[in-house]
Amino acid sequence: APVRDSALLQTGRRLDTEAPGGCASRLHMWERRSAACVVVRRNRALLVWVPFGDEPGWDLPGGWGRQGEAACQTAEREVCEETGLQVRAVKQVSWNVFQCELVAEGACRNAADEGFLGMRWASLGELGALHLRGGTWGDKRGLLAQALHAEDGLLQTETGL
Repeated sequence: APVRDSALLQTGRRLDTEAPGGCASRLHMWERRSAACVVVRRNRALLVWVPFGDEPGWDLPGGWGRQGEAACQTAEREVCEETGLQVRAVKQVSWNVFQCELVAEGACRNAADEGFLGMRWASLGELGALHLRGGTWGDKRGLLAQALHAEDGLLQTETGL
């Protein structure tokens, strides 16, 4: 049977205890299509710099699916290949974008064909000034703002603010 766990494909070992099938089984998400992740850490969202195409700019990490790969698995693998970060898709937030949580840094060693992309963690206040790449993933600013607002609410709940 083909290996369908993106962490195992990238690192040669599973870094978490998730069962084979990973996010597709957990999220009941078997559709195949291009996909991306919104990853938030410490109230900042992960963006990658895509220097090619008709409109270079900051974008969500993501890309084309492979044969037999569910969209959430595509999103997890693409983050790995573009940034070296291992993530886990936890929720579908739009047709082809997933909210993903950071599992491990530097866990992925197999870069995408174009190599690891430049990356940054942007706050909600920084989003307006960033040039986001057009034509991908729908309303990126809206998805990022929604995820950052949700993270901010969680932080306030945890700290009692």
